[in-house]
Amino acid sequence: KRRKRIERKERRKREKAEERWSRSEFWASFDAALDIGVSQVLTEEFKEQYSLSVSREYYPVKLPRPSRCNPFKAAALKAYEDFLAKRDIGVSYPRLSYKNNYKNNSSSFTSFYAWEGLVLSHSWCESKDYVKVIEPYFRANLEYADSHVLVFQPMLSFLFSSFGLEKPSYIVIPYTTRFHESYKRKILKQLEGVYFEEGTHLILTTDLDSYPDIISAVIELRRRASNVLSFLRRELKYYHEFREGKRKKPPRRHFWKGLEECSSWIFDFSKGIPPKDLRYICVLEFSFKRGVGSPHLHILLDRIYLNKCGLAVIRWGIMYPHSYQMKVVRFRGLKVKKYVMKYAKKLLIVSTESSESVWYSACLYWLTGRRLFSTSRDLISSGGKKERRYHFLGIYPKLLRGVYPIEENLNRLDDFDFREEVRFHDEWLWSSCIRKLKAG
Repeated sequence: KRRKRIERKERRKREKAEERWSRSEFWASFDAALDIGVSQVLTEEFKEQYSLSVSREYYPVKLPRPSRCNPFKAAALKAYEDFLAKRDIGVSYPRLSYKNNYKNNSSSFTSFYAWEGLVLSHSWCESKDYVKVIEPYFRANLEYADSHVLVFQPMLSFLFSSFGLEKPSYIVIPYTTRFHESYKRKILKQLEGVYFEEGTHLILTTDLDSYPDIISAVIELRRRASNVLSFLRRELKYYHEFREGKRKKPPRRHFWKGLEECSSWIFDFSKGIPPKDLRYICVLEFSFKRGVGSPHLHILLDRIYLNKCGLAVIRWGIMYPHSYQMKVVRFRGLKVKKYVMKYAKKLLIVSTESSESVWYSACLYWLTGRRLFSTSRDLISSGGKKERRYHFLGIYPKLLRGVYPIEENLNRLDDFDFREEVRFHDEWLWSSCIRKLKAG
């Protein structure tokens, strides 16, 4: 009897388990059929609305902000983000982290945005419309600079006036940027007497279709250009160690696409022995006369000539796949200040008489925050540390509260409440200007 009772209990357990399993299977299949039916009905009912929403779907774009970003540049970056998001409809490209699996001294570099193996094309660079989005904010920034001045106070006057020993005295200086005419004097002073007798002119280009925005393209171009300069500096070091007997043969290099192993030196010795130190100057240019603002770098190398092996290493080992084109020209007798001044006049310094291409180039210099040119350290005039003689008080409008000329009312800057009113009025005025630009 006891055995029969145990068998009945086990049979009931099996029956209940089978019933639960069949019930769960039924409800699962029923739910699936119900979902399919409901989705089919909803698809037929909202067919037009669904297809319209899909065609207009776009992914948000977020560009990094510089540490010192004024309201005009922040508004320009936001307008540029909206343009990119709406222009590249359906194209999602998250920023990839930079991973370099090679050693620092290796000539094999990974791309900053990992372009290798990706088939990706962006449509934001098909025309100059992306610059037209930025230009109003750039012009407003220049208007802000033209309508403001920098106010300084001599250090002794600042110390004495803080203790109430004498009345403060002020110095007013115009608020200028690198886009004003005064920037020419700075270039002439910095590059005075720099002369390249002969050398090589490298032009490194950019393929804009592979990049999600102009800022990423410029960052990658400068990174690869720095890799080119590091490679040349390292090769010069190895070659002069070889001449001094510290090295027996050229360094071993890796294989690249379309390039056989390069076991010789990269320099063309028919023009002479290259110098020990690398002297160069880099000029960044945005081409608008025949293009849509593609950035490219002009690198002038003093007394350095490259052979086929060196050019192949730079083209396929460092610049590929950032760009597929690289132009090489040899020059003789170059005055660096005249060369840089030529690009400053046609790309950077703007005025009311400047052409459209000059304004567009200046916009991109301003948005990306990149300098027009950079040089090797030996070309920079090393001036001693200047003694601090003035105390910076701030940026003030030429008309305080829109009424009082600042030159005639400098004594009113001692009043704290008046200064706060001036700053509040100025911030309200220019923030309303930015809001009007956003509203179109």
